[in-house]
Amino acid sequence: IHDTRAHGESIVLLVPKSTFAEALANDTGLGQSLLQLFCARSRSLYDGVAAHALSPAKARLARALLSLLPAYGLPRGNTVALSIKLSQDELATLVGVSRQRLNKELKEFENDSIVSIAYSQIEILDRDALVSIASMDM
Repeated sequence: IHDTRAHGESIVLLVPKSTFAEALANDTGLGQSLLQLFCARSRSLYDGVAAHALSPAKARLARALLSLLPAYGLPRGNTVALSIKLSQDELATLVGVSRQRLNKELKEFENDSIVSIAYSQIEILDRDALVSIASMDM
């Protein structure tokens, strides 16, 4: 029913419906935890839709880069490299802009020494500047 893409090595676990139903019936904490997770994801999706609809591309790009840091950020002294390799097409889709518009915004970030870009690799040079840009129009 749903498609999922991985940007690296992944492990997928398929839990049969009967096993899942039994686990829910036997562990009330599991149901509560799943409900909290679904609520948090729903809230995050609504916040993301609002932020996307009302924010300039520059702010959306900054938020997208910041959102990747917890899972993919590799500290390197005063900078943070993103361990995930994203093409400009993939990042443009994440930000919700054309590849051309993304390239323009990335060049501005690079010219302002906020990021450094190599082939499919982004290094965050000035996290504070990204945080400031990400909060535009919020």
